[in-house]
Amino acid sequence: MKIGIDMDEVLAEQLEKVIEFYNKRTGKSVSEEMIKDTLDFSGIWGLTKKEESELNDNFYSEPENGPLHDSVLPVKNAVHAVKSLLEKDELFIITARPSLFKEKT
Repeated sequence: MKIGIDMDEVLAEQLEKVIEFYNKRTGKSVSEEMIKDTLDFSGIWGLTKKEESELNDNFYSEPENGPLHDSVLPVKNAVHAVKSLLEKDELFIITARPSLFKEKT
């Protein structure tokens, strides 16, 4: 069977790093609990869609954020689940991450 699995918050705990970056850039103090039921970052941080897009681009492209990806941990039990699925199934990772981080992803 072919199975597609989303990357962020399914396999990798990326949200914590994104929140840290956004808070640093906006001077706000948003927590995971505050955005648990929405991914409307522009609304939570009070940004325009253009500002949100620029921050997203900066998150992935700024050299100082490269090591950030190295510190992202797998979601609890994700490694075990993937290994189990790989025994019988073909897996595909689905992500909106830029191709610049394809190897790390």
